[in-house]
Amino acid sequence: MKLSYSISLACAAGLATLAGADTVRFVETMRTNVSAATGPTNPWFFGKNVASVAWDGTDFYVGGQSFDASGSAIAKVRPQVGTTSGSYLLSGAFGFQATSSTRGVQDLAIRASDGALGVATDFGANNNAGIRLFNSTGGAMGTSAFGNRANGVHFDPTDGRLTALSLGHGRVLKVNDDGSTYNDGVKNWDTAAGPVIFLTSSTHRDLTMDSGGNLFFRAQRREQRERPEHRADQRRRLALRRLQPVQRASDHGRGTELDEHHQGDLQRRRGRER
Repeated sequence: MKLSYSISLACAAGLATLAGADTVRFVETMRTNVSAATGPTNPWFFGKNVASVAWDGTDFYVGGQSFDASGSAIAKVRPQVGTTSGSYLLSGAFGFQATSSTRGVQDLAIRASDGALGVATDFGANNNAGIRLFNSTGGAMGTSAFGNRANGVHFDPTDGRLTALSLGHGRVLKVNDDGSTYNDGVKNWDTAAGPVIFLTSSTHRDLTMDSGGNLFFRAQRREQRERPEHRADQRRRLALRRLQPVQRASDHGRGTELDEHHQGDLQRRRGRER
């Protein structure tokens, strides 16, 4: 059976409900078929499956992964409005990595100021190429200096640096444009010393940030919100950290609640603060 892969663009419209709450309705406005670039012989081959998309308002980047040893890369495409076709840009795909089955690009992020592209790649084991940066023409800018299995990236609006989360480490990671590890004057933001955000889980698979630098990510089948701090005293930072209510997947919209683990953790923290 031949599969077809398309990228859809949707716009969000806010609607006021009778109860006064806001809801968001997504309406598809455009669709681009990228199936041609899932063939390994195609110059823009990004992988056999679409894994992540980043849109700059005119063009989009698509990163892929393969369920065999075909590897993964990134392609840049310009949609043709009114059709399902797209123009493949540059001379071909870029950032190719030989990855094992089911691994590859996990997340993409664009920096609005200059169009730089951040890429998170999971190799299935620690690898220094887990976090990479490219310019808008696919030229390599930098690669992380520490091993990780990156699964989420976002450019921090407060300083413009690429920030990441990965599997196997409950810490916030951050790199400079040349790939060197960011240091806040006290510690390196790497897998060994970066700010701790979740002590008992390291299953982080996506990441976004708001204008204030707050992290929003998925961990162990639930959503979490944290604000990385720059304090040297990690124990003090953890004691002051405010846990946000989380909604479990099984709740299906019945409201947010702290699960049993977070309730116990919060009680222990309050006890230490007294």
